[in-house]
Amino acid sequence: MLLAALLRAGSLGVDLVRGRAKAGVRRAMRQAAVGAATVLFLLLAFSFGLAAFTVWLAREVGVVPALGFIGLGFLVISALVVAIATAADKRRLRAPPPRPIAQAVRQEFVAAEAEPPPTGATVGAMGVVALIGYLFARQLFRR
Repeated sequence: MLLAALLRAGSLGVDLVRGRAKAGVRRAMRQAAVGAATVLFLLLAFSFGLAAFTVWLAREVGVVPALGFIGLGFLVISALVVAIATAADKRRLRAPPPRPIAQAVRQEFVAAEAEPPPTGATVGAMGVVALIGYLFARQLFRR
């Protein structure tokens, strides 16, 4: 009877986790859709703003120079993006590399060997495991 109650509680827990996972996925999908729509409308707003600026600039200085200035502006923006990305890569390369895993594991073993192991913890854990095994066996073989 105890085992059946434990299994029912476990299945309820699994259902709860599954429901939370589905709700999390639904929330993430909704946020992705809103983000995509926002990016689309920001791109459209930028495009129309750029078109309006180009038409105004074409009236002021002429069509060919206006388009040349717009192209030059995009060239400057792309050069800034490349310069910032290059600076970020150089900064990341200058960071010290992480310690190798073997050295970290070796240090942990040395630290563990330096401390005397607690004797009561092992014996107590074996006793708890034996008690739980006895209780489960008693429940299973009760008729």
